[in-house]
Amino acid sequence: MLDRVPAAPVTAGPIRLLAVYRSAASLLRELSRALNQGQTLLKADTGLPAGTRLVLVMTTDALSAPIEVQGVVTACRSRAGRLAMTLRYDFDPEPHRSRLREALQFCEAVAELE
Repeated sequence: MLDRVPAAPVTAGPIRLLAVYRSAASLLRELSRALNQGQTLLKADTGLPAGTRLVLVMTTDALSAPIEVQGVVTACRSRAGRLAMTLRYDFDPEPHRSRLREALQFCEAVAELE
């Protein structure tokens, strides 16, 4: 006789991290830099173990919806009292083309006003 029903294993989805940028230009610069390098560094009070999958949700007031970048933690080290996590991006631009275009158009409009 069972006194409890075994719980089904829970398969958690990737962790979602929100990154809010001050401008569309800063979001595009960071995305471009990280994609060209293939990785980025996040500093935090707590870290995640290597191999942890996550989604970096990148947004700014100029976008109608955020740009989501899939990634994985490749390293986590202590630096100056905080943790530094290295993230490898696995970015497919296709689902985000309209928002990327929207950000570029916003940057062009701002540049024309200057």
